[in-house]
Amino acid sequence: MIENFDVLIVCHEKDFHKLPIVIQSIKQNIMGFDKIHIISNVDYTFEDERVIIHNEKNVLEIDLSKIKYRPNWIYQQLIKLLQNVTRQWYFVIDADTVITRKIHPIANGNAKFYMNQNEQNFEPYFNFTKKLKVKKIINRTFISEVMMFNRDYIKELFSSNGLKTNDEIINFMYKNIKENSHLSEYELYGNFISKHHPNEYEIKEIKSWGFGKGNYDVNFWNPHRISVIMDVYGKDYDLMSFHTYY
Repeated sequence: MIENFDVLIVCHEKDFHKLPIVIQSIKQNIMGFDKIHIISNVDYTFEDERVIIHNEKNVLEIDLSKIKYRPNWIYQQLIKLLQNVTRQWYFVIDADTVITRKIHPIANGNAKFYMNQNEQNFEPYFNFTKKLKVKKIINRTFISEVMMFNRDYIKELFSSNGLKTNDEIINFMYKNIKENSHLSEYELYGNFISKHHPNEYEIKEIKSWGFGKGNYDVNFWNPHRISVIMDVYGKDYDLMSFHTYY
């Protein structure tokens, strides 16, 4: 039975200018959460007693030079899986994702897996999950920019593979992540739960919108452009993602 949960955002500075919009959307549209925890690569200030800021180095420190494929991207995923600053249950939202309609992450005491209309069966993700004895269970993707995690289930996933400490888990990542075998925290956790704790979650369909225009231009997604797009299209989607690649 889930009684309380926090919201977690892992945010790179490239997305800082989006955070006020993201946080406001969470406060308006995520039902039942306690605190919003933001884990960032540099210091960030937000004047709200429900928003708690953490420096990533104080949460989880790794040697990026030992990660052989997209180290910064892998690092933020590991933070989501191994952090200990939130409550036991925590709802992860990608830092560039705005919630545009009401979302209730808990139903009848159970968590929800939110699944969107996208299809994805990216082989390197499942090459990696198999190394942790996790197979693709359902013919859907768990990648939808949001997910409810439980820290006990994450510990169970890794400890069942003999990985009982963060150092052991991180060393496993160093050895096993490569271009044709790499982590997707959403696929790993979602398929593990579907196999071992299928009654703990319900599946809920959502509609999502995502666009990566602007790529490396951090100023492309300014508040005015985001606001206009949300006004025009927000009523048709549950969440909207404004990607800035780095």
